[in-house]
Amino acid sequence: MKKLTLLCEPIGSLHELHAAMAGLLDFPDYYGENFDAMFDCLTDICEPTRLEVRDLKKSGLGAAARVFRQVLLDADESNPDFHVKFTKTLHE
Repeated sequence: MKKLTLLCEPIGSLHELHAAMAGLLDFPDYYGENFDAMFDCLTDICEPTRLEVRDLKKSGLGAAARVFRQVLLDADESNPDFHVKFTKTLHE
């Protein structure tokens, strides 16, 4: 299983989020940098993959963080090869 970690604390914008996700999960060059395209890419994953999303509440995404979280949960439910886990840093 491929295990990946997304550190959200340094993410301050939607552009940064989409760039981080595209790089981490190797999205195709034509990735549209929106949540619908992200869902499509996540549901296209064919290799067992676990994504740990760390410190989402510390990101600078504001209300978009809730949408991002829901996209990940929906993809987890739709794709048996993709799993997401939300965690926070133990040492603050």
